[in-house]
Amino acid sequence: MNGTPPRGLSDTLPDEAEAQFTLAGRLLGRLRRRGYRLVQTPLLDYVDTFEATGDPALDERLLKIVEWETGRVMAVRSDFTPQIARLAGGLLRHARPPFRFCYFGPVLKFDLRRGTKKHEEVQVGAELIGPGGAGADGEIIELCVSLLRDAGLRGFVVQLGDVRFLRAVTQGASARALGKKEWPALKLGGLVGRRSGAAPALEGPSSILRSLAGRVKSAAARKVLSDLGQTARRINRRRSGFELRVDLGEVRDLHYYTGAFFQVFHPSASGAVAAGGRYDRLLSRFGHSHPATGFALDLRTLSGILSGPARSTRHVPRLAGSRFA
Repeated sequence: MNGTPPRGLSDTLPDEAEAQFTLAGRLLGRLRRRGYRLVQTPLLDYVDTFEATGDPALDERLLKIVEWETGRVMAVRSDFTPQIARLAGGLLRHARPPFRFCYFGPVLKFDLRRGTKKHEEVQVGAELIGPGGAGADGEIIELCVSLLRDAGLRGFVVQLGDVRFLRAVTQGASARALGKKEWPALKLGGLVGRRSGAAPALEGPSSILRSLAGRVKSAAARKVLSDLGQTARRINRRRSGFELRVDLGEVRDLHYYTGAFFQVFHPSASGAVAAGGRYDRLLSRFGHSHPATGFALDLRTLSGILSGPARSTRHVPRLAGSRFA
Protein backbone atom coordinates (compact mmCIF):
# COMPACT_ATOMS: atom_id res chain seq x y z
CA MET A 1 0.00 0.00 0.00
CA ASN A 2 1.60 3.28 -1.14
CA GLY A 3 -0.88 5.65 0.51
CA THR A 4 -1.61 7.68 -2.62
CA PRO A 5 -4.82 7.96 -4.69
CA PRO A 6 -5.00 6.55 -8.24
CA ARG A 7 -3.07 8.36 -10.96
CA GLY A 8 -4.96 11.40 -12.23
CA LEU A 9 -6.91 11.78 -8.98
CA SER A 10 -5.97 13.74 -5.87
CA ASP A 11 -6.86 14.45 -2.27
CA THR A 12 -7.84 17.98 -1.26
CA LEU A 13 -6.35 19.38 1.94
CA PRO A 14 -8.37 21.45 4.43
CA ASP A 15 -7.55 25.00 3.28
CA GLU A 16 -8.21 24.22 -0.37
CA ALA A 17 -11.29 22.11 0.40
CA GLU A 18 -12.80 24.86 2.53
CA ALA A 19 -12.09 27.47 -0.16
CA GLN A 20 -13.78 25.31 -2.80
CA PHE A 21 -16.78 24.58 -0.57
CA THR A 22 -17.22 28.28 0.27
CA LEU A 23 -16.93 29.24 -3.39
CA ALA A 24 -19.48 26.59 -4.41
CA GLY A 25 -21.92 27.93 -1.84
CA ARG A 26 -21.56 31.48 -3.16
CA LEU A 27 -22.03 30.39 -6.77
CA LEU A 28 -25.06 28.22 -5.99
CA GLY A 29 -26.59 31.02 -3.92
CA ARG A 30 -26.34 33.40 -6.86
CA LEU A 31 -27.80 30.79 -9.22
CA ARG A 32 -30.74 30.21 -6.91
CA ARG A 33 -31.37 33.95 -6.66
CA ARG A 34 -31.54 34.01 -10.46
CA GLY A 35 -34.30 31.38 -10.38
CA TYR A 36 -32.22 28.23 -10.93
CA ARG A 37 -33.36 25.44 -8.61
CA LEU A 38 -30.86 22.99 -7.15
CA VAL A 39 -31.08 19.36 -8.23
CA GLN A 40 -28.95 16.32 -7.45
CA THR A 41 -28.22 13.33 -9.66
CA PRO A 42 -26.49 10.08 -8.67
CA LEU A 43 -22.77 9.59 -9.12
CA LEU A 44 -23.57 6.26 -10.80
CA ASP A 45 -26.07 6.04 -13.65
CA TYR A 46 -26.94 3.55 -16.35
CA VAL A 47 -24.57 3.85 -19.25
CA ASP A 48 -27.39 4.44 -21.75
CA THR A 49 -28.03 7.80 -20.05
CA PHE A 50 -24.58 8.97 -21.09
CA GLU A 51 -24.82 7.23 -24.48
CA ALA A 52 -27.76 9.53 -25.28
CA THR A 53 -25.21 12.22 -26.22
CA GLY A 54 -24.15 10.17 -29.26
CA ASP A 55 -20.48 10.68 -28.40
CA PRO A 56 -18.47 8.24 -30.59
CA ALA A 57 -15.56 8.36 -28.12
CA LEU A 58 -17.71 7.71 -25.05
CA ASP A 59 -16.03 4.41 -24.18
CA GLU A 60 -12.79 6.30 -23.56
CA ARG A 61 -14.49 8.64 -21.09
CA LEU A 62 -16.41 6.31 -18.78
CA LEU A 63 -15.58 4.05 -15.87
CA LYS A 64 -18.12 1.21 -16.18
CA ILE A 65 -19.51 -1.09 -13.52
CA VAL A 66 -21.93 -4.02 -13.91
CA GLU A 67 -24.99 -3.96 -11.65
CA TRP A 68 -24.91 -7.46 -10.22
CA GLU A 69 -28.67 -7.67 -9.55
CA THR A 70 -29.70 -6.97 -13.14
CA GLY A 71 -26.57 -7.31 -15.27
CA ARG A 72 -27.09 -3.78 -16.60
CA VAL A 73 -24.02 -1.65 -17.21
CA MET A 74 -23.62 1.47 -15.11
CA ALA A 75 -21.01 4.23 -15.31
CA VAL A 76 -19.50 6.83 -13.02
CA ARG A 77 -20.82 10.26 -13.98
CA SER A 78 -18.67 11.94 -16.64
CA ASP A 79 -21.13 14.71 -17.54
CA PHE A 80 -24.08 16.17 -15.63
CA THR A 81 -26.03 17.27 -18.71
CA PRO A 82 -27.37 13.86 -19.86
CA GLN A 83 -28.54 13.19 -16.32
CA ILE A 84 -30.31 16.57 -16.18
CA ALA A 85 -31.94 15.74 -19.53
CA ARG A 86 -33.11 12.41 -18.13
CA LEU A 87 -34.46 14.13 -15.01
CA ALA A 88 -36.24 16.75 -17.11
CA GLY A 89 -37.72 14.04 -19.31
CA GLY A 90 -39.45 12.63 -16.23
CA LEU A 91 -40.73 16.03 -15.13
CA LEU A 92 -42.13 16.79 -18.58
CA ARG A 93 -44.72 14.07 -18.10
CA HIS A 94 -46.59 16.31 -15.65
CA ALA A 95 -45.03 19.80 -15.82
CA ARG A 96 -44.36 22.38 -18.49
CA PRO A 97 -41.04 24.10 -19.17
CA PRO A 98 -39.19 26.34 -18.75
CA PHE A 99 -37.03 24.53 -16.22
CA ARG A 100 -34.04 26.24 -14.67
CA PHE A 101 -31.76 23.85 -12.80
CA CYS A 102 -28.40 24.19 -11.09
CA TYR A 103 -26.12 21.49 -9.68
CA PHE A 104 -22.85 20.83 -7.88
CA GLY A 105 -20.70 17.71 -7.70
CA PRO A 106 -17.82 15.62 -9.06
CA VAL A 107 -17.40 14.09 -12.51
CA LEU A 108 -14.82 11.53 -13.57
CA LYS A 109 -13.27 11.61 -17.04
CA PHE A 110 -11.28 8.98 -18.87
CA ASP A 111 -9.69 9.94 -22.19
CA LEU A 112 -6.89 7.88 -23.71
CA ARG A 113 -6.10 10.65 -26.22
CA ARG A 114 -4.93 13.01 -23.49
CA GLY A 115 -1.80 12.89 -21.38
CA THR A 116 -3.82 12.08 -18.25
CA LYS A 117 -5.92 8.99 -18.74
CA LYS A 118 -8.34 9.95 -16.00
CA HIS A 119 -9.08 13.04 -14.01
CA GLU A 120 -11.73 14.23 -11.58
CA GLU A 121 -13.44 17.61 -11.67
CA VAL A 122 -15.86 19.30 -9.34
CA GLN A 123 -18.42 21.25 -11.30
CA VAL A 124 -21.01 23.91 -10.60
CA GLY A 125 -23.43 24.30 -13.48
CA ALA A 126 -26.78 25.46 -14.76
CA GLU A 127 -29.20 24.23 -17.41
CA LEU A 128 -32.06 26.15 -19.05
CA ILE A 129 -34.66 23.84 -20.62
CA GLY A 130 -37.57 25.05 -22.75
CA PRO A 131 -36.63 28.45 -24.22
CA GLY A 132 -34.72 28.47 -27.49
CA GLY A 133 -32.98 31.08 -29.59
CA ALA A 134 -30.52 33.86 -28.95
CA GLY A 135 -32.38 35.15 -25.90
CA ALA A 136 -31.86 31.90 -23.98
CA ASP A 137 -28.26 31.60 -25.21
CA GLY A 138 -27.61 35.13 -23.97
CA GLU A 139 -29.18 34.38 -20.58
CA ILE A 140 -26.95 31.36 -20.00
CA ILE A 141 -23.69 32.94 -21.17
CA GLU A 142 -24.37 36.22 -19.36
CA LEU A 143 -25.20 34.20 -16.23
CA CYS A 144 -21.87 32.36 -16.44
CA VAL A 145 -19.96 35.60 -16.98
CA SER A 146 -21.71 37.30 -14.07
CA LEU A 147 -20.91 34.35 -11.76
CA LEU A 148 -17.22 34.54 -12.67
CA ARG A 149 -17.10 38.31 -12.20
CA ASP A 150 -18.99 38.14 -8.90
CA ALA A 151 -16.53 35.48 -7.72
CA GLY A 152 -13.71 37.97 -8.35
CA LEU A 153 -12.29 36.63 -11.62
CA ARG A 154 -10.83 39.22 -13.98
CA GLY A 155 -8.80 39.09 -17.17
CA PHE A 156 -10.64 36.11 -18.65
CA VAL A 157 -11.63 35.50 -22.27
CA VAL A 158 -15.06 34.35 -23.40
CA GLN A 159 -14.82 32.53 -26.75
CA LEU A 160 -18.13 32.32 -28.58
CA GLY A 161 -18.96 30.04 -31.51
CA ASP A 162 -21.83 28.26 -33.24
CA VAL A 163 -21.73 24.82 -34.85
CA ARG A 164 -24.41 25.89 -37.37
CA PHE A 165 -22.21 28.42 -39.13
CA LEU A 166 -19.73 26.10 -40.84
CA ARG A 167 -22.52 23.68 -41.68
CA ALA A 168 -24.36 26.52 -43.43
CA VAL A 169 -21.40 27.71 -45.51
CA THR A 170 -19.74 24.37 -46.32
CA GLN A 171 -22.45 22.95 -48.56
CA GLY A 172 -23.04 19.78 -46.56
CA ALA A 173 -19.40 18.85 -45.97
CA SER A 174 -18.68 15.66 -44.04
CA ALA A 175 -18.33 15.68 -40.27
CA ARG A 176 -14.73 14.46 -40.76
CA ALA A 177 -13.81 17.43 -42.95
CA LEU A 178 -15.47 19.82 -40.51
CA GLY A 179 -13.79 18.28 -37.49
CA LYS A 180 -10.33 18.33 -39.08
CA LYS A 181 -10.89 21.77 -40.68
CA GLU A 182 -9.83 20.53 -44.11
CA TRP A 183 -10.50 23.86 -45.78
CA PRO A 184 -10.05 22.81 -49.42
CA ALA A 185 -12.40 19.84 -48.91
CA LEU A 186 -14.97 22.03 -47.20
CA LYS A 187 -15.79 24.02 -50.36
CA LEU A 188 -16.69 27.21 -48.57
CA GLY A 189 -19.17 28.34 -51.19
CA GLY A 190 -21.14 30.27 -48.61
CA LEU A 191 -18.33 32.83 -48.23
CA VAL A 192 -17.30 35.35 -50.85
CA GLY A 193 -13.85 36.69 -51.67
CA ARG A 194 -11.84 33.75 -50.33
CA ARG A 195 -8.61 32.57 -51.93
CA SER A 196 -8.78 28.90 -52.86
CA GLY A 197 -7.67 26.63 -50.04
CA ALA A 198 -7.08 29.46 -47.55
CA ALA A 199 -8.81 29.49 -44.19
CA PRO A 200 -11.18 32.46 -43.95
CA ALA A 201 -10.85 34.94 -41.09
CA LEU A 202 -13.41 33.45 -38.75
CA GLU A 203 -11.78 34.31 -35.43
CA GLY A 204 -11.45 37.68 -33.74
CA PRO A 205 -13.32 40.29 -31.72
CA SER A 206 -17.11 40.27 -31.82
CA SER A 207 -17.00 43.01 -34.49
CA ILE A 208 -16.13 40.31 -37.08
CA LEU A 209 -19.79 39.27 -36.96
CA ARG A 210 -20.72 42.48 -38.80
CA SER A 211 -17.93 42.17 -41.36
CA LEU A 212 -18.79 38.53 -42.08
CA ALA A 213 -22.45 39.39 -42.56
CA GLY A 214 -21.50 41.31 -45.69
CA ARG A 215 -19.63 38.32 -47.17
CA VAL A 216 -22.03 35.50 -46.43
CA LYS A 217 -24.32 34.27 -49.19
CA SER A 218 -26.16 31.64 -47.14
CA ALA A 219 -29.38 32.84 -45.50
CA ALA A 220 -28.90 30.23 -42.75
CA ALA A 221 -25.38 31.54 -42.04
CA ARG A 222 -26.67 35.12 -41.90
CA LYS A 223 -29.26 34.02 -39.32
CA VAL A 224 -26.48 32.48 -37.21
CA LEU A 225 -24.49 35.73 -37.39
CA SER A 226 -27.57 37.71 -36.41
CA ASP A 227 -28.24 35.44 -33.42
CA LEU A 228 -24.62 35.60 -32.29
CA GLY A 229 -24.67 39.39 -32.64
CA GLN A 230 -27.67 39.56 -30.33
CA THR A 231 -25.97 37.28 -27.83
CA ALA A 232 -22.71 39.24 -28.02
CA ARG A 233 -24.49 42.54 -27.33
CA ARG A 234 -26.03 41.07 -24.18
CA ILE A 235 -22.68 39.72 -22.97
CA ASN A 236 -20.93 43.01 -23.73
CA ARG A 237 -23.16 44.81 -21.25
CA ARG A 238 -20.86 43.26 -18.63
CA ARG A 239 -17.68 43.94 -20.62
CA SER A 240 -15.60 45.09 -17.65
CA GLY A 241 -12.95 42.59 -16.57
CA PHE A 242 -13.05 40.21 -19.53
CA GLU A 243 -12.69 40.02 -23.31
CA LEU A 244 -15.27 38.61 -25.71
CA ARG A 245 -13.99 36.87 -28.83
CA VAL A 246 -15.69 34.93 -31.61
CA ASP A 247 -14.34 31.79 -33.29
CA LEU A 248 -16.62 30.51 -36.04
CA GLY A 249 -13.98 28.07 -37.25
CA GLU A 250 -13.99 26.14 -33.98
CA VAL A 251 -15.96 22.89 -34.25
CA ARG A 252 -16.92 21.25 -30.97
CA ASP A 253 -18.85 18.04 -30.54
CA LEU A 254 -21.00 17.86 -33.66
CA HIS A 255 -22.82 14.97 -31.99
CA TYR A 256 -23.63 17.06 -28.91
CA TYR A 257 -24.04 20.75 -29.60
CA THR A 258 -26.67 22.08 -32.01
CA GLY A 259 -26.08 25.84 -31.93
CA ALA A 260 -24.21 28.47 -29.96
CA PHE A 261 -21.48 27.30 -27.59
CA PHE A 262 -18.85 29.07 -25.53
CA GLN A 263 -15.69 28.52 -23.53
CA VAL A 264 -14.04 30.67 -20.87
CA PHE A 265 -10.25 30.83 -20.58
CA HIS A 266 -7.89 32.51 -18.15
CA PRO A 267 -4.10 33.04 -18.46
CA SER A 268 -3.53 31.11 -15.22
CA ALA A 269 -5.24 27.94 -16.43
CA SER A 270 -4.13 25.51 -19.13
CA GLY A 271 -7.71 24.54 -19.99
CA ALA A 272 -11.14 26.08 -19.82
CA VAL A 273 -12.55 27.54 -16.61
CA ALA A 274 -16.09 27.09 -17.94
CA ALA A 275 -17.82 25.75 -21.03
CA GLY A 276 -21.33 25.26 -22.31
CA GLY A 277 -23.73 25.52 -25.20
CA ARG A 278 -26.99 24.57 -26.86
CA TYR A 279 -28.01 20.90 -27.13
CA ASP A 280 -31.54 20.88 -28.57
CA ARG A 281 -31.57 17.21 -29.61
CA LEU A 282 -30.62 15.61 -26.30
CA LEU A 283 -34.01 15.70 -24.57
CA SER A 284 -35.64 13.86 -27.46
CA ARG A 285 -33.59 10.80 -26.41
CA PHE A 286 -35.64 10.81 -23.19
CA GLY A 287 -39.04 11.11 -24.83
CA HIS A 288 -39.53 14.87 -25.10
CA SER A 289 -38.16 17.31 -27.66
CA HIS A 290 -37.38 20.71 -26.16
CA PRO A 291 -34.63 23.29 -26.66
CA ALA A 292 -31.96 23.34 -23.96
CA THR A 293 -28.71 25.08 -23.15
CA GLY A 294 -26.38 25.23 -20.18
CA PHE A 295 -22.85 25.48 -18.81
CA ALA A 296 -20.50 24.02 -16.22
CA LEU A 297 -17.77 25.75 -14.21
CA ASP A 298 -14.64 23.85 -13.19
CA LEU A 299 -14.70 24.68 -9.48
CA ARG A 300 -11.18 23.48 -8.67
CA THR A 301 -9.64 25.47 -11.52
CA LEU A 302 -11.60 28.60 -10.62
CA SER A 303 -10.74 28.31 -6.93
CA GLY A 304 -7.06 27.81 -7.76
CA ILE A 305 -6.98 30.93 -9.93
CA LEU A 306 -8.69 33.04 -7.29
CA SER A 307 -6.36 31.88 -4.52
CA GLY A 308 -3.07 31.83 -6.47
CA PRO A 309 -0.88 34.35 -8.29
CA ALA A 310 -1.86 35.03 -11.92
CA ARG A 311 0.52 33.90 -14.63
CA SER A 312 0.82 35.93 -17.82
CA THR A 313 0.45 34.36 -21.24
CA ARG A 314 -0.86 35.36 -24.62
CA HIS A 315 -1.90 31.85 -25.57
CA VAL A 316 -5.60 31.02 -25.37
CA PRO A 317 -5.93 27.22 -25.53
CA ARG A 318 -8.73 25.43 -27.31
CA LEU A 319 -10.78 22.76 -25.67
CA ALA A 320 -11.91 19.58 -27.39
CA GLY A 321 -14.81 17.48 -26.21
CA SER A 322 -18.01 18.11 -24.33
CA ARG A 323 -17.92 20.23 -21.18
CA PHE A 324 -14.24 19.78 -20.27
CA ALA A 325 -13.89 16.37 -21.96
